[in-house]
Amino acid sequence: MRRFLWLWLSFSFIQSISFSQNQATIDSLQSVLKTDISDRQKVDVYNLLAKEYRRSDSSLVARYTNEAIQLAKQIKYSAGVSDAWYFIAWVTMEKGHYSSALEFYKQALEIAQKHHYKKGVANALKGIGIIHRRKGDYADALEVIQQALEIFVQIKDEVGMGSSYNNLGIIYRRQGNYAKALVMYQQSLKLRKKLGDNKGIAGSYNNMAVIYTKQGRYAQALAMHKSSIEAREKTGDQRGLANSYNNLGIIYRKQGNYPRALEMYQRSLKLKEKIADKRGVARSYNNIGAIYDDQNLYAEALKMYQRSLKIKQELGDKRGVANSYYNMGRLYRLQGNYDLSLTMLKQSLKTTQQIGDKSGIAHSYLGLGHWALAQKKAGAAAEYFQKTLAVLQEIGQKDRLAQALTSLGIAYYLQKNYTEAQKYLEQGLQEGQKMGNPYTIRDGAEYLAKTYRTLGQTDKAYQQLELFKQMADSILSEKNIRQLTQLEERFASQKREDSLLAIQNKKEVALNAEIQTQKANRRTAIIGAILLGALLFVLGIFYRSKQRSNLQLNTANQELNLVNQELKNYNEELQIANENVQQANTKISSINQELKEQQEHIVDSINYAQRIQKAILPIEEKMKTTLPPHFILYRPLDIVSGDFYWFEALGDKQIIAAADCTGHGVPGAFMTMLGTQALNNIVVQNKIHSPDQILHHLDRVLHQLLQSETTQVEDGMDVVVCVIDKAEKVLHCAGAIHPLLLVQNGALREIKGDRYSINTYQKGRSMQFTKHTIDISQPTTFYMYSDGYQDQFGGEKGRKFMKTAFQNLLGQIALKPVDEQKQILENRLDDWMNYEGKQTKQIDDILVIGVQIQV
Repeated sequence: MRRFLWLWLSFSFIQSISFSQNQATIDSLQSVLKTDISDRQKVDVYNLLAKEYRRSDSSLVARYTNEAIQLAKQIKYSAGVSDAWYFIAWVTMEKGHYSSALEFYKQALEIAQKHHYKKGVANALKGIGIIHRRKGDYADALEVIQQALEIFVQIKDEVGMGSSYNNLGIIYRRQGNYAKALVMYQQSLKLRKKLGDNKGIAGSYNNMAVIYTKQGRYAQALAMHKSSIEAREKTGDQRGLANSYNNLGIIYRKQGNYPRALEMYQRSLKLKEKIADKRGVARSYNNIGAIYDDQNLYAEALKMYQRSLKIKQELGDKRGVANSYYNMGRLYRLQGNYDLSLTMLKQSLKTTQQIGDKSGIAHSYLGLGHWALAQKKAGAAAEYFQKTLAVLQEIGQKDRLAQALTSLGIAYYLQKNYTEAQKYLEQGLQEGQKMGNPYTIRDGAEYLAKTYRTLGQTDKAYQQLELFKQMADSILSEKNIRQLTQLEERFASQKREDSLLAIQNKKEVALNAEIQTQKANRRTAIIGAILLGALLFVLGIFYRSKQRSNLQLNTANQELNLVNQELKNYNEELQIANENVQQANTKISSINQELKEQQEHIVDSINYAQRIQKAILPIEEKMKTTLPPHFILYRPLDIVSGDFYWFEALGDKQIIAAADCTGHGVPGAFMTMLGTQALNNIVVQNKIHSPDQILHHLDRVLHQLLQSETTQVEDGMDVVVCVIDKAEKVLHCAGAIHPLLLVQNGALREIKGDRYSINTYQKGRSMQFTKHTIDISQPTTFYMYSDGYQDQFGGEKGRKFMKTAFQNLLGQIALKPVDEQKQILENRLDDWMNYEGKQTKQIDDILVIGVQIQV
C-alpha cells in the first residue's frame, strides 16, 4: 500500500491544478495549526485542509493527507488514518484512476472497520459504490451504497444520507428506473435544503433535469439546468458547471439546435480539460462526435468516437464503452460497412446486458433494427423495434419512444403492411412533435407521406411531404453549418491560444508588442474574409433560391398532374361504386342479421362455459372450514377466465394451487378445466402430495393431453402449489414461473418459482421443480397470485402497477384481517384503474390468494 501512496503522491505533484478555494476556511484552518492544539486535533485539521483542496489542488491534498497519516500513526489515531486514505482515494477516483482509487478506499474501509469507526466505514463504502457505478457494475454499486446509507441513517449523518440518496438516484437512472430515481433525488434535495448545502442543491436540480430529459420533458429540464448553473457559478463549482453545460448540450442536440449544442459541449470540454477530468473529457469527445455525425461529417465524427472509446477503455467505464460501440456501429452502417457495424452493435448490446443497463439495451436494439432496415430485412427490423418499445415502455423512457415508433412504422411500410405502418408512424410523429425532435419528424413525415399516397389519401400525403422538406432543410440549413464552422474554429483557436500562453508565459512582456501587431493583422484578415464571405453568401442565396423555386415549381406541376389523373380515376370508380351500393346494402343487412344471431349463440355458449368453470372451482364453504383464514380476489377479464385456483384437504395437509393459463377468455378457460382435472387425478387419485412432484406430474400430464400424432400445442400455465402440513408445522411450496410471497415477523420474502412453465416437458427430458420448506410455527401470511394485478395499467401516467409496488402493498397489509386485506386490494385496484375519473380497461385475468396462519 505504501507503494500505491508514493505513486499517487508523485502523480499528484505532477498533475496539480489550482483554482480559487474557500480561502477564509483555509486561512482559518492554517491559523489553528499554529495554535497550541493536541496531536489528534492536528490530524483532524490536516484532513480538513485536504478536504478543502480536494477539488482544486491535488498536490496539497497529497501533502496534508501524508502529514495526517504520519502523525495519526504515531499517536495511534485510527479514524484520522482512515479519513486521510478516504481523501486520497477520492482525488484519485476523480482523476479517473479507478483501480488505484479502489485500493485506497479498501484501505480506508479496513482501518475503519477494525476500529469500529462507523462514519469512516460508511464513507469508504460510498466511495467503493461510486467506482462500481462509474464502471457500470450497477448491482454491486446498489448493494454497497445501500449499506453506506444504512450506516449514515444509524449515526444520523444527514450529509452522508443526502449524498447516498443522490448516488442511488444515479444508479436507478442508469438502470432506467426513472420513477425511483426521482424519488431518491427528491430525498437528497430535501436533506440538502435542510442543511443549506447550495452546491448539493445545484447537483440535485441537475440530476432531476437529466431525468426530465430522458422522459422528453425538455422545458422543465432546461429550466432546472439553468437554475443549477446559476447556483454553481455562485459557488465556483467548475466540475458541476462542466456537467451542466454538457447536459444542456444534450437537450439542444435533441431539439436540433446544433450550434447551441456544440457551444455547450465545447464549454464543457474546456472546463474538463482544465481540471483533468478524464471521464468527462471522454464524454465530451463522444458528444462532439455526435454533432459531426448528425451533420454527415463522418470522418470527423469517427475520430471523436475513437478518442472517447480509448479513454473509456482505459478507465474501465463499461457503460461508456457500450455507448461508443453503439455510435461507431451506427456510423459504420451509414458508411455502408455493414459487417463492422453489426459487430459493434452486438458488442454494445452484450455489454449493456452484462451491466443491466435497460436504457442502453433499448438503444442497442434500436441500432440493430436500423441495421436490419439498411440490409432490407424489414421483418427482423420490426422484431428489434418491438423489443425496443417493450423496454422503453417498461422503464417509462420517452426520449427514444418517438424514434422507436417511427422506425417500427417504417418497417411495416417496407413489409407493405400499410395499416400498421400508418398507426405507428402517426404515433411516432405525434411524439416527435411533442419533443421537438427534427430527425424523427423528418423520417416520420417522409414515410407517412408515402403511406398516405399508397392508401390514396393524396391531401394528407402532400401535407406530410411539405413537413418532410421543412425538417430536412432545417437540419442541414446553411445557417446551422456556417455557425457550426465558426464555433469550431473559435474553439480551436482558443485552445491554441491557451496552450501558447501556458508555454510562453515568461516571454509575455517582451513579445507583447509583436502579439498586438499580430492581433491587428489577424483582425484585418478576418474582416476581409468576413466581407468576402458575406458577398459569396448573398450570391449563393440568390442562386440557391432560384434553383429551389424552379425545383418546387416542377415538383408541384408533376404532383398536380398526378392528383388530377387520380381524381379522374376516382370519379370513374365512384360511379361504378354507386351502382353497387344498393346491392351491398341489402347484402350487409342480411349479414348483420346473421352476425347478430351468431353473437347471441356465442354469448349463450360462453355463459354456459362460465357456469361449468364456476362449478369446477373449489367450494368456498369447504375452504372456509378447512383452510386457515384466507381471501380470494378473483376478477376474470372476460366472461370466463384463464386464471384458476384449486384446493384439497387430505388429513393434516391442505393443498392449494394458483395458476395462470396461456391466454384468457374461452381458450384460457379450456386450459383451466384441463389443469383442474389433472390436479384432481395427481393429488386425489394418485396420492401425490409433495408440491415439486405435483408440478412434475402436471407437466407430463398436460403434455400428453395436448399432443396428437401430428401437432404439439404450445399452450401451458404458470402455477404455484403450496402444501400446509399442520402436524409438522411447515409449509412446502414449489412454483413454475410464479413465486410465493411470504411475510413473517414483519419481513417480506419472495420465494421464486423455477424458470419454466408447465407443458415444457420434452421427450427424454423430464422437468424437475424445486421444493421449498418454511417453518410456520410462528404467525405467517403467504400470497399466491397471477400477474394480472401487477401488470394492470392505470394511475396518473397510465403505466403498469408493477411487481415491486404490488409486493410492497401486500407487505403493508399482511397483519390486517384477511377480509380487510381483500377490501384494500379491491379499492387500490379500482382507484388505480379509475385515476381522477380517467378509466383504464382491465387487460388480463386477476387472481390473488392470501392465507393467514395463526399460531
